Amino acid sequence: MKAFLCDFVSHCPRFSLDQNDSLEWLKQFHEKYQRAKFLDGYERVSKYIEKFGVGNHHINRRQSYVQNVNSFNWTDYFFNEEDLNPTLDRRSEKSQQVFEEIFNDFYHEDSNMPEHIFHATCTHYNSPSAPQLLVQEKRCPTMVTHLYHMGCYAALPAVRCASAQVQSGAGHVDIVNSEICSIHLNPEKFTPEQIVVQSLFSDGAIKYSCLNEETFNRSHSDGLEVLALKEIIIPDTANEMTWKLGQHRFNMTLSKKLPKILENILEAYCVDLFSKAGLNYHDAKNETEFAIHPGGPQIISSIQKTLSLEDVQVENSQLILKQYGNMSSATLPHIWAKVTKSNYKYIATMAFGPGLTVTGGIFKVWKKYSS
Repeated sequence: MKAFLCDFVSHCPRFSLDQNDSLEWLKQFHEKYQRAKFLDGYERVSKYIEKFGVGNHHINRRQSYVQNVNSFNWTDYFFNEEDLNPTLDRRSEKSQQVFEEIFNDFYHEDSNMPEHIFHATCTHYNSPSAPQLLVQEKRCPTMVTHLYHMGCYAALPAVRCASAQVQSGAGHVDIVNSEICSIHLNPEKFTPEQIVVQSLFSDGAIKYSCLNEETFNRSHSDGLEVLALKEIIIPDTANEMTWKLGQHRFNMTLSKKLPKILENILEAYCVDLFSKAGLNYHDAKNETEFAIHPGGPQIISSIQKTLSLEDVQVENSQLILKQYGNMSSATLPHIWAKVTKSNYKYIATMAFGPGLTVTGGIFKVWKKYSS
């Protein structure tokens, strides 16, 4: 039974800042913490951020659900001069409030409740979760499944699970990716690696549906037919990317070796992925747009070079990074929303996360209503 992705609805955080201003805010954030702790690192902060911060040639603006991540008023809101390093329980309390608002916004009408909701996130967990509380409040029969702590690639395992649900007989399954990366800001480190992380990631959420063929044909939506999915874990790479719970926050490490590691395995991976969809990679590549998760500022350009892709084949991936930054697992679905209008026949999509895990899919574009 076929499965189709459609009806992408983005949830935009209220607070955003030009990337140059965001880097200035980050500089002040670290300087204030260093001075408050009587550390001498404040003398190096500006130099490090200027050298290693992700600039506005990669990202125009970043957005946040946390108000003063984008405000120079240091007396109010979450991160403030009295407490620049909140404990994990305080961060979690704020995140839960945000996630409940996101789900209430997505499902403000009773009529749009699906048979099943798959919730994917790596930045906040709470039991009962925001979707569970929503279903309880609405007293509806919607089932909830949590897909947590997979990192940036979580949208594709969510699609795999939702597709399986559709193939088991469900007509309408929703997936929600919600991420609040900014809540995990780390004032204790401003290493080159951490400056990249803190200037790259942003917040965002998106809801989309996975429908069976009959339901999709009745809908008034363009969409993406799921043809194939493939996931691998690269040997000997466990320490190249990590995402672990710490005393005050979730802590991330991100190796600069990542682009090179992907270069060495990616073409063979694509050959296998296309084959799973019944396609020859070398024959179908020119009919395919590539929806690539921007795991770092060089990932898209590195993959483009490795696979010999034209600029137009990765332009929507570049566009989403430019507009929003890296929203972790919510990023790929924002790209998919763009490529439903693609002039290409197929979409090859891929993302990367701790493991190192490489996960990808081949979708077929169905444009029923757009010209």
